[in-house]
Amino acid sequence: MAEVLNCIITHAKCFDDKLRAYCILIFSLGGQKQLVKAIEMGLDVLERLGEKFPTNPDAKDGMTEVLKTRRMLEGQTMGTLIGKVIKDKRVLTIMGLLESLALYSYFGKPEYIPLFACRMIQLSLRHGWCSFTTFGYALYSLALSTYNDLKGAERYGKLALDIMKHTNAWYPHCRVNAVIYGFVFLRCNHLQLCLEPLAKAYRDCVKIGDSEWLVANASLFATLSFQCGKELSSVEIFLNEAEENAKKWKTTTGFHNTRPLYQAILNLMGKANQPTLLEGEAISFTKEISNERGREMVQTTSRLQLYQMRVAY
Repeated sequence: MAEVLNCIITHAKCFDDKLRAYCILIFSLGGQKQLVKAIEMGLDVLERLGEKFPTNPDAKDGMTEVLKTRRMLEGQTMGTLIGKVIKDKRVLTIMGLLESLALYSYFGKPEYIPLFACRMIQLSLRHGWCSFTTFGYALYSLALSTYNDLKGAERYGKLALDIMKHTNAWYPHCRVNAVIYGFVFLRCNHLQLCLEPLAKAYRDCVKIGDSEWLVANASLFATLSFQCGKELSSVEIFLNEAEENAKKWKTTTGFHNTRPLYQAILNLMGKANQPTLLEGEAISFTKEISNERGREMVQTTSRLQLYQMRVAY
């Protein structure tokens, strides 16, 4: 497939003719766990579409965009937020790219998440509503939570859910629920209340074949179930089922992040030869931590260290 896409990109007469091929190539790289490459190519395409981002953003860049977006949102109502629909195909392409790059950035370059969230909101306020807008507000909610604005995060998380109800756009919940219930609401609600929305999003991802977000919801549900003290054997069974579903759609992006949790569960159930070391059937801490050096896979590295610490304790 890469050869065909590169052929289109090489021989197409103008950038608009190449755009669809670029998008497919970016999604393909993301599906193959080449997340940094996917992000870099995505940023290049976005710049050529007129949406430039800093090369090495920091917390100050994110806060600047959050404050700018907050000012733009002042005085907005549900009517003004969804009253106009985006018709410009270029803007729709940009919104779709930002949604996918946000997922890849979570695993590889999380510093971009506030920037992508704010740009999605700003574009929606200028051009109108589309199905990606709902995810944009969920992502903005997550960005606020990272700056410890929990009241604002909860407010815009609820707004994302309200927009889904008003627009009758049901399928974004597979992605919105992952962000809202997997990261935001668990900081201001009981963890148990976040489980069922994640489970529903996972089941619906299986039904419609949304492979990337199937993995995201499965990972979040399993992690939260573990933290809530659910029976370990039930979490083990769920992870096995989710991995089989992921394999059907030939996607592994993100699912590898569940391996440290899976091995920790095996350790705690007495299914590991060395109970205090994250070494066994599911993963080898020593091997994985060595492999992750230089990959810039922030989430994988942090999970390896977290669950190694837990089993050692």
